[in-house]
Amino acid sequence: MTRFYAISVAALIITSACNEQPLLNKETAARIYVDLLVIKEKFYSQKDSIQIYKEKVFDKYGTDSLAYKLTLEKYEVDQDEWKEFFDLSEQYLDTLRTSLND
Repeated sequence: MTRFYAISVAALIITSACNEQPLLNKETAARIYVDLLVIKEKFYSQKDSIQIYKEKVFDKYGTDSLAYKLTLEKYEVDQDEWKEFFDLSEQYLDTLRTSLND
């Protein structure tokens, strides 16, 4: 009986977690996405550096890789949300490009 109760509680927690709002807003998630892409490009042959800088990005936005991953999973199931996420990513990337050219 205790085992059934534990499984039921776990299922309830997982189900309710799936119905929650994303942990990060789209703009923050988009900025993290772009920052991570820049890091991967800049340090493509230095795996240790990539990991160190990825952690710095998550610290910068006050989050972690799990919250980021769960947020992306929430956005990718809705085509409109996913498109808006990528539009925000492009806008942020354009902002970074502009700041480099100034």
